[in-house]
Amino acid sequence: MSVSSVCSSAQPALNASTVEVTFSHALSTWRYFSVIRGNTMGNTSMKELVLVFLSGQGVFTLESRPHAFIGEGWAAALTSHDGGASFEGEPVLVVPDVWDYRSSGLNGRNFTVQHMTSNLAMLRVPKEGSASAATDGDDFVAVGGLFRRPLTMSGLMLARGSTYHFAPENLPPMRVQPHGSPANRVTVSSPSQWTLRHLMDGRHPGCVEARRLPSKLRHKADGSTACEFDGRVSLARLRGTYHLYVRLNPVQEGQRFVQTCRSTDLVHWDGFRAIIIDGLGASERKQLNLYNFLVDTHPSLPDALVALVPTVHRGEACVGVSLSRDGLHWTRIAPVAACAVDLPDMSIDAPHDLLRTYHGERSTSQPAAGVLRLGATVIFFVHENVAGIANAVRATRSSRPVLRRFSIPVERFHEWSEHALSLCGACTR
Repeated sequence: MSVSSVCSSAQPALNASTVEVTFSHALSTWRYFSVIRGNTMGNTSMKELVLVFLSGQGVFTLESRPHAFIGEGWAAALTSHDGGASFEGEPVLVVPDVWDYRSSGLNGRNFTVQHMTSNLAMLRVPKEGSASAATDGDDFVAVGGLFRRPLTMSGLMLARGSTYHFAPENLPPMRVQPHGSPANRVTVSSPSQWTLRHLMDGRHPGCVEARRLPSKLRHKADGSTACEFDGRVSLARLRGTYHLYVRLNPVQEGQRFVQTCRSTDLVHWDGFRAIIIDGLGASERKQLNLYNFLVDTHPSLPDALVALVPTVHRGEACVGVSLSRDGLHWTRIAPVAACAVDLPDMSIDAPHDLLRTYHGERSTSQPAAGVLRLGATVIFFVHENVAGIANAVRATRSSRPVLRRFSIPVERFHEWSEHALSLCGACTR
């Protein structure tokens, strides 16, 4: 085992206790989980939580790729009343896979949004004109979308509403089949409580996309490739400023990193910049794969952010945690849950030529977005044996997907965070 990997640790950071979350339905191809508070914003003792997830169409393989992938589907939600120990009942629609939006917005034209769900981020924010969600109520914001061909994928969209589900407030939530068939897709032109608008496209200043895929990706005016936003998006709020995190593809293939931009109003955004991780120079970045970067306001340090990160570094994988005081400079990633790399078993998968040069890029476990405080406890969630990723690894190929809740006393998490931030010279207040 390489002692230089950020995933190397004799004892995972935080030493959290874990429990498997129970569901009414098997997780199957559900993925990209986010956990947010229900209608209890400002009350950290309340145990009502909402789990938002993307439902895939199934596990597919392509001759041109050495691993499986999940087809796109709708985003739906389940509710927990016991602090995330269980999520029961039938899922309700949050955002459809294909959305025929009808509104006077966007120059008064009707328009279609496709695959906004593929990288969806959820956040609770103060109502427009309010300073604090805790005292003035709040809205729900959903951000997602792709910028590539065809033109219906026009970049990141922002939906804002008074609740997290699709249906108008005067109508009951729209139920969806947990594992619908045949394609597990939902196309909706019905009225919605969401107000939808365009946020940005992949030509946004500073956005870096080094891949060259002319049949799929679009281009900037200078001929360089525009960002696709192909990884999970994350949105967090710190001291009145919103921080958006998207994937940075620094090379043609085989490496993923993170870039960020900021806004004070969710309308005007500065240019993207690559995040800076303490102690991680250019040479180390070449050995690192950050599949996504899921950021939340720190549950006990209001002037800090915390990120959960599915990490592959020097042949090892883990779910890690990192901290920041400005959204750009981050502490060294500390592992909180070990897992496998999606390195195929050549004795089973040979003679696929691509497998012989594939060194593993993804962790078989991925975190859910959201680090929350429940009373005297901080909780977060990790999705183990992710469909489409775990399938590539012999040790996890037959393992069922599991969502696990991690719990740690607030005091311990607070002290660990303060210490980690103190070790990061660039993580200034």
